[in-house]
Amino acid sequence: MTMNTDDKKEILKSLKDISASMTTIEAARDAIKEFKKDVCETYQLDRKIFNKIAKAYHKGNKDEEKALFEDFETLYDEVTKP
Repeated sequence: MTMNTDDKKEILKSLKDISASMTTIEAARDAIKEFKKDVCETYQLDRKIFNKIAKAYHKGNKDEEKALFEDFETLYDEVTKP
């Protein structure tokens, strides 16, 4: 593959932009992790449950999550009860 100088510059610029965005994402993930840790420790909350609540709140899909759990519960009971 042969590239001219301008192509190489554009590709390198894109790589730098991607890297900067990835750094931002990593920093945001670290911040989210700390927020969750602090809240769970302060209020003695189960981390798994709080994570689900945070995701449902963000996505605005509490009813969908509730229905999914009800389906899980129904199927679990159907399969495991004699």
